[in-house]
Amino acid sequence: MKTRTMILGLFFAVILTISCSAFAEDAVPDLKGVWEGTTYSIKYHPSSGHEMEHRPAGHSGEVLPIKFTFTIDFQDKRIFTGILASATFKETIAGAISLDNQSLYLTDQDSTFFGKILSPDRFELIWTAVETPAHGVGHGVFVKKK
Repeated sequence: MKTRTMILGLFFAVILTISCSAFAEDAVPDLKGVWEGTTYSIKYHPSSGHEMEHRPAGHSGEVLPIKFTFTIDFQDKRIFTGILASATFKETIAGAISLDNQSLYLTDQDSTFFGKILSPDRFELIWTAVETPAHGVGHGVFVKKK
């Protein structure tokens, strides 16, 4: 009798696990679309006149607000890609949504981003860069355009 009860319990545990896994996969947020936000960032470069991608020349070591448009045009389950653009520069971003359906991990050619989905139409991004010889950090909230 104990063996039969254990087998039945194991059977239900497996069924519940499969059901929960399928439900979690269905709940992956859809990030496709156009998002806008302002990041507040600081970036250091030994040559203060060096133009650093999105930043105006001569602003090394200053916290600056920079407006961005993030167009996410591809998503396959948890993996997505898109273009992050300011008024002066644009770059391709690749990202992933974690199993908690809230945490975001992204990268471009020289930086790493960490984020959190705050609601279906808002997410937060924290940016870090360690490039030779520059480095910096930034924070911003992006809102989906209607």
